[in-house]
Amino acid sequence: MAEQLGRLSAQPGNIVPKPPDNLLALINQRIAPTQPLTDEQVYVACMYLVSDQVNSFGGKFPTDEHDRIAALLIDSPVIVGHRKDQLPIGRTFHAELVERDGRNWVKSSFYWLRSVAGAEDLKDNIEGGVYKECSIAFTYSLPECSICGHDIRICEHEPFQEYTTSSGPSQCHFNYRQIERVLESSLVYRGAVPDTLVTRETENQAVDATPPEKLTILDHLSRLDPDRLYVVVPRYDSLPVVAGCSGGSLSVRRFDGVSLGARIIEQLCDKQLENFASRPALLVGYHGKERCRLSDLERYLANQSGPVSRLVLALYPDTRNGVRVQKRRGSLRGLRTLPYRISSGAELHLIVPQIASRSGVEIWPFEAKPLFDTGFAFSGKSVRERRPKTYRFNSNPKTGQARLTIRSADTTSIYIVSDFDRNLLNRGARFVADLQTDVHEPEYSPHALSGLVNSLEVADTSMRLSLSGPLGGDYIIRPITIGGQSRFLFSRLLSPQEKREVSHV
Repeated sequence: MAEQLGRLSAQPGNIVPKPPDNLLALINQRIAPTQPLTDEQVYVACMYLVSDQVNSFGGKFPTDEHDRIAALLIDSPVIVGHRKDQLPIGRTFHAELVERDGRNWVKSSFYWLRSVAGAEDLKDNIEGGVYKECSIAFTYSLPECSICGHDIRICEHEPFQEYTTSSGPSQCHFNYRQIERVLESSLVYRGAVPDTLVTRETENQAVDATPPEKLTILDHLSRLDPDRLYVVVPRYDSLPVVAGCSGGSLSVRRFDGVSLGARIIEQLCDKQLENFASRPALLVGYHGKERCRLSDLERYLANQSGPVSRLVLALYPDTRNGVRVQKRRGSLRGLRTLPYRISSGAELHLIVPQIASRSGVEIWPFEAKPLFDTGFAFSGKSVRERRPKTYRFNSNPKTGQARLTIRSADTTSIYIVSDFDRNLLNRGARFVADLQTDVHEPEYSPHALSGLVNSLEVADTSMRLSLSGPLGGDYIIRPITIGGQSRFLFSRLLSPQEKREVSHV
């Protein structure tokens, strides 16, 4: 399908004469100038670039495309009048999804240097309402007809014409689909998007690159008010985010407003949901049943590499409104509400052991908004005795399958090993394995080998185990792809002496 060039117009918003520290941090982090910029060197303004309205060309950005536009806007140039023969006057460093006058918008933030020629004129003209409208240039592949869903270039329907549909009369437009790239955003004399009046905001709203640290570390639960109500949730090494659902479509954004992107969202939930307002949440990366480190999760979000094999979005409970995640159709996949308990301060010592992760718990006052208000972190070690990791290994000679179960106090991971042979395992052979999702399936044999997991390390794309007992030794579980399907290789790591003995057999 041929690539299409599109332009949409909107309006610039307020200027921030002296950007807050977190805005400045975003500029230095995302644009990476040769020398870090200070607040005395830049001006910052914003644009309402993309809305969910039909523009004067008959095109429209559906709300489920707004996340992608926001992500593609970062580090794109700002120019004047779509003039490609002139260098940029500024650069976009942030974009977010907002609501204004009942419409959904993509709002971008850009900066320019105070020291360059024309910087003060640009600031004065935006603040004075002279430079009032703006436009986005982008490439896309599919103009999707709103009537039949086909490419409007080859179907029989025309933009702005009215047609009779199953739901009644409907005016035709086309949706911008398969968006490839944002080329630039421009200051222009007249835009194509309706309702582009300038919004004069009187307060400079800061953008949180990360949520402020709101957790006070507790050394003992008795320091909390015994008569006050608290919400207790497990504590994870995870990425704090904000999630919401509008029109049945899930959106997830970091605290700097940047969306995680459509492919990540599809891993969490690819079906329509009941709408719910924006709520704080935790994005957790898993390798099988084991939770990964935040650094591994960030690497996966950046380039889909590392040990993370699946994602879970855990929403903080909205205990005040009684709101739970509800599916409309299909599977929620990686979307759920965090486990939680409600307790008085006097009974926390009974509740914490029931719900603590290996990192402990978060304790929030009942009326607080997690991640935004002040809460508490407690390790839980003084009230919960941690059980060691153990393994159980069953094999079935009739089927040639084996089952490796790894258990800890928090998680259970089960791998089904195909074409298994114990003698070949001891000689360093590699076996294809699959991660089992149903942990309640009956075991193959009562004659299982069991022992302790001395250590478990997740590094890069592999998991390394050191086992004691009848299966004692070091083992590795490494993800592979066979026929487009994600699977694993299971093998024993031989010592130098064992390798020499095998080579002489």
